[in-house]
Amino acid sequence: MNTIIAFSISAGIFILIFGLLIYFGIKANRQFPNLKSVNVLFRERHASGRSHYNFITKIGGAHGVLEVVVTDQELWLKTGYFFILVAKLYKQVHKIPLTDLIRLERINKRELLIHFRDAQSNPIGYTLKLRDVEGFIAVLPKRKATT
Repeated sequence: MNTIIAFSISAGIFILIFGLLIYFGIKANRQFPNLKSVNVLFRERHASGRSHYNFITKIGGAHGVLEVVVTDQELWLKTGYFFILVAKLYKQVHKIPLTDLIRLERINKRELLIHFRDAQSNPIGYTLKLRDVEGFIAVLPKRKATT
């Protein structure tokens, strides 16, 4: 009897946490419009990256859970519902107007260092690892890319 009660409580807590992750994930992703409502120039799922915001974000990062989207107006760095709360904490979620991109530096075949201004006009660095670096660079304004 006690085993059934303990299992029921554990299952209830798990369902509650799972539900909260989905709820807050949906709420946090509302800043990004539906992909069908924007002109998508580039999209890659399962990318990796890390923010250069501070020491903690530099050693952390998102490995294979980022979605990178370039529209005709913005660059989006985001994750799925389950990872978005941690990703926001580690500065992995960004909606960057293309006009706020400062420059791109090619690190190697698959990695770029993106320099951009945040909402307070502070310069931020972000290392992004993509499978299609050439496709990503091709859709960005030409004056931003450096090798």
